[in-house]
Amino acid sequence: MIKLKNILIEQITTDSEFRQEIKDIEGPPAENKSGNYIAFDDKVHDYPVWTIGWGHTEDVKEGDVITPSKAEQLLTKDIAEKEDIAKTKFPKYDSFDIQIKRAIVNALYRGGLGPKAIKLINTEPTDWNAVADEYLDSREFRREKQKTMQRRNLKGTRKLAQPDTNIFTRMSKNADRFRTGAK
Repeated sequence: MIKLKNILIEQITTDSEFRQEIKDIEGPPAENKSGNYIAFDDKVHDYPVWTIGWGHTEDVKEGDVITPSKAEQLLTKDIAEKEDIAKTKFPKYDSFDIQIKRAIVNALYRGGLGPKAIKLINTEPTDWNAVADEYLDSREFRREKQKTMQRRNLKGTRKLAQPDTNIFTRMSKNADRFRTGAK
């Protein structure tokens, strides 16, 4: 029984598909000539947010350098921390299937879930379509969708341009994962 519990607890941090998804969305880490990863200003705020590896910001300062191995450790730590937050916010977390767990942890990795989405997830029974709709009903998602539409108009295509902003892609995928819970 303990072994099974440990497997379930470690599942999201050792989920190679999920880890690769985080890496792809966060993009390749800035690196120096030696192949080590260097801290960079993420430039998403009006003030510096020093980041290293795949979105790691805790205790990072300008000039920091880490090995690729250390970046992997930080990724594991960050995913585990987000999963711990998920378990606190969602008492039923351990009973969710892997797609829902991925959506929740990925949303928390990105920045969070709104209070309405949290409430919907904790409602019994959970209406996963309503969770997905609420998750996408954000100013940030609408802004990113607008950027995609503007690119479509600039290119003169009638077909929706392939979303190429990390936020749009990440949030769309998380919403699709939430919807898997409705099936």
